[in-house]
Amino acid sequence: AHIHQAPTPLSQHVPNVPTFLNDIIMRSLAKAPEQRPTTMRELRAALLRDPRLEGDLTTEPPHSTQHEEDAAISKAAAHKKMSVLRSAALPRRAPDLAARTSINESEDMHDGFGLSTNDAERPQRVGDKLATIIRERVQSQNLVLPTMPQVAVDCVRLLGEEKSTFAAIAKLLQQDPLLAAQVLKVANSVAFLSSEKARTLEQAVSRLGARQLRMLLIELSAHQVFQSRDQRTRDAFNGIWEHSLTVALLSRGLSVICGVRQEAEAAHLAGLLHDLGKPIVGSMLLEAERSLSAREERFMTPGLWMQVVDDSHRQVGQAIARSWKMPDAVVDALEYCGQYDEDNPKRMRNIVTLANAVAKQAGYCLGTAALDGNDDIVDQGRTLLGIGDAELEALLADLSTQIGSHVAA
Repeated sequence: AHIHQAPTPLSQHVPNVPTFLNDIIMRSLAKAPEQRPTTMRELRAALLRDPRLEGDLTTEPPHSTQHEEDAAISKAAAHKKMSVLRSAALPRRAPDLAARTSINESEDMHDGFGLSTNDAERPQRVGDKLATIIRERVQSQNLVLPTMPQVAVDCVRLLGEEKSTFAAIAKLLQQDPLLAAQVLKVANSVAFLSSEKARTLEQAVSRLGARQLRMLLIELSAHQVFQSRDQRTRDAFNGIWEHSLTVALLSRGLSVICGVRQEAEAAHLAGLLHDLGKPIVGSMLLEAERSLSAREERFMTPGLWMQVVDDSHRQVGQAIARSWKMPDAVVDALEYCGQYDEDNPKRMRNIVTLANAVAKQAGYCLGTAALDGNDDIVDQGRTLLGIGDAELEALLADLSTQIGSHVAA
């Protein structure tokens, strides 16, 4: 019977055991593996993070009340969260960088977070500070950004050369078996139907053509950013990726409708990358969360987690686009997505902003908070770009089919 029955709390056997120690032990004895510390390092960190461990573990500190204890633990939780986040945001290849760019911990924690008071606004201040730190790391170029696979980088560069050949590009792709397999898969997919299958990389490259291959390589590189070994994280990232694919397809279609067909490829890229910063920021916060004990994890609510992601992901995505050498119009669209430029109706950021809102309206989004005021954004964009009902309906008609058959969906 004890297989499914939770163990008796240690505090019932040893009444004077500190509450934080009781919590750590109960978490370690949890029936569900995912609720236990994943490593000895995590368990050790949980044991070492409370200052009372410098004294006797078997007795409570003198003149300590439960309220004071909870306040001390909450304060330590926020301090630990910030330390871990700063560590995650710094390049691993420059260990001395932390000393040169760190923020004064004591002053920052008390003045910036307001931890000296215990009020309902404290989580909001923590969320604002976390977002600020991430943005500062981006601006100072102290944030580790994902890179495109080197073979993809070399292929994109080679595709831009006038004298490049499909044979040379195929030979380069052979250096990355996974990338080569994905290129072959797409070349033989329904979207590129042919009487015969492409049996070699050179045939696959020839069938796709330079423009489609370039798009595919960037798309496959972007999709890697949305990968995670954690199932819950992977599910959330898959939802963001599906939304990104939807915005990319809508951006391409809107470009054609608006008479800027020549911008369709760039608009597709901008739509695809417009939320690329979300999994980066989300992963940083999850890394911080994993280092905290079960009690401390409750300090950041799902709403606060999403707020930090929403407040800081745009600049992260923009930085990635620059490092991947995306066109200036794509970087501009990422920076100002959500803001219409009424003086330049056919500007790419207007197209991506409308595509983003239409995708949400069609149900391709996470949560309902993102829908606040979204109908107004759609109406404003349609008026600005001159998109009629029939045109929008045609654009949405086979959207689910396109997404479902997409190689990376």
